[in-house]
Amino acid sequence: MNKKGQSLVIFIIILPIILLLFGLLIERVYLTYQKQKLYSVTKTIIAFSIERNDKNDIINLYKDNNIVLENIEIEDDNGLKIIASEKVPSLIKKEDYIIEVNIKGVKKEDKIIYQRG
Repeated sequence: MNKKGQSLVIFIIILPIILLLFGLLIERVYLTYQKQKLYSVTKTIIAFSIERNDKNDIINLYKDNNIVLENIEIEDDNGLKIIASEKVPSLIKKEDYIIEVNIKGVKKEDKIIYQRG
């Protein structure tokens, strides 16, 4: 009996499953990176806008950081609240993902305190 042939057949059957799992792992890491980038940029924009007391340039600040927003809501009550969503293309699937951050920044005693959601 030829054991080398059996090993080759099993490898060929398992290889697509391994590639699919590896692709899903890469996509999950990519989505986590994109969400963290959106969160970090939003926090920076809130700090910049509160310190300068200028809320007119928020969308341009996102564009300067290469973030194309799907939707944005800005509330200016006791600080600054931004709800921003971005469409992220999928690496494997046909449909895109939409990631969203919801952050409120309040200035207290010369410090900016951030609150999620």
